[in-house]
Amino acid sequence: MVGGGVEGGDAASGLQAKLEKLERRLVDLSGIEEKCRRLEKERDEAQRLLWQMMGTTSEALENIGEHSELLRGIVSSLHDTIIFGLDRAGRYLFCWMDPALEEMYGMRASDLKGKSLLDIFPPGEAEHRIAETKRTFDTGQRHHEEYRLNLPSGEVWHDATLAPMRNSSGAVTAVIAIVHDVTTHKLAEEERYRLLVKLRRAEKLESLGIIAGGIAHDFNSLMMGVMGNTELLLEELPADSLLRPRFLSIENAVQQAYDLVQHLLTCVGKRTFDLRRHDLVELAQRSIELVRSSVPDNVSLTLESAPELPTAFVDATQIVQILTNLLVNASEAIGEGGGTIEVHVGTVRADMAFLTSTYLNEELSPGEYLSLKVKDSGCGMSEQQLSRLFEPFFTTKSQGRGLGLASLPGILRGHSGDARITSYEGQGTTIQLLLPVGRGKNTR
Repeated sequence: MVGGGVEGGDAASGLQAKLEKLERRLVDLSGIEEKCRRLEKERDEAQRLLWQMMGTTSEALENIGEHSELLRGIVSSLHDTIIFGLDRAGRYLFCWMDPALEEMYGMRASDLKGKSLLDIFPPGEAEHRIAETKRTFDTGQRHHEEYRLNLPSGEVWHDATLAPMRNSSGAVTAVIAIVHDVTTHKLAEEERYRLLVKLRRAEKLESLGIIAGGIAHDFNSLMMGVMGNTELLLEELPADSLLRPRFLSIENAVQQAYDLVQHLLTCVGKRTFDLRRHDLVELAQRSIELVRSSVPDNVSLTLESAPELPTAFVDATQIVQILTNLLVNASEAIGEGGGTIEVHVGTVRADMAFLTSTYLNEELSPGEYLSLKVKDSGCGMSEQQLSRLFEPFFTTKSQGRGLGLASLPGILRGHSGDARITSYEGQGTTIQLLLPVGRGKNTR
């Protein structure tokens, strides 16, 4: 018998609460961006005064005594700023750095004097910086650019202005650089973009959930009537009636329609999952056996697992469904040319940086998670294809087959899990599922 109506109120309330939380975070982020804009305005004004005070080399030398205190005050007001002079070869003539940046970068401004850009930057980056310095020497014009650096302390963004410093005859004798660390602003922009993407995804899911809940309720009501009458007619029909096969076909079609609605509810996370402790390696082996006969002989399908894995707290049926879909997609992505599909089962220690790179970004807590990774050597996907990977009925093939991987986000939400996806055209795809750890250990 087809089940009754679907109660989606709790799920809808939970999703609405998440949307409101996202919106509050965006408001907080707007406050950070406004603070950054105010600091940039103050910095630009201080920078303008600095350029004005410096003037030409001869004027600066003549006025250095008179204006030293003022210059010192202007420079000290430049937060997150580095000021230095370079000769044509890219050697530091002098350097001043905000003390906060000295601590952050793990270097002192006084350590740079006499050194070359080649001593500070990686080879490729250093050559580019020297070329820009020579360009300023040759053109006598200011130059502005923004660039990213990987320092031992982490990734930073710099906003730099290079300007010529001239002597009394007008010849360029040095290049003055005023560099601002804009990492905080960049990170705020990236976080805002990430939250907007997440908000759009949540809004799309909410809309789909409302539609799915409505369809499930109304459709089940209709199907209950059809199924009930079909069963009554089957009871009244003689066993040898020619109409019996037709009514059995109707009964089967109604059940398939019900299963389709349940699958749609899974896509939007409105289905109840039977979460129990399971051996994730056994589930992976079961999935591989289900698809092995459909995988071409020239495609290598392997399974690797770590020893003594914790048990997984999952719905076994749903995890097998996810994994079989991923394996079939991987096989089709490889095509006739042959290749490899690797399944890895292990654990991962996920910190906040790791979790912010996940697809759903469900604000999971840092800690240990079980990792189920499917890696193929197939055709890979473009960024546009990757962004639509879990949309219902989306496919990169000429013909699709139903809802595809659209159920994966809903299943992962029901498991308090997430996914990381990496794919490049011509370089294959890796999908890593993060799943909660159950209690106890599996010894292998």
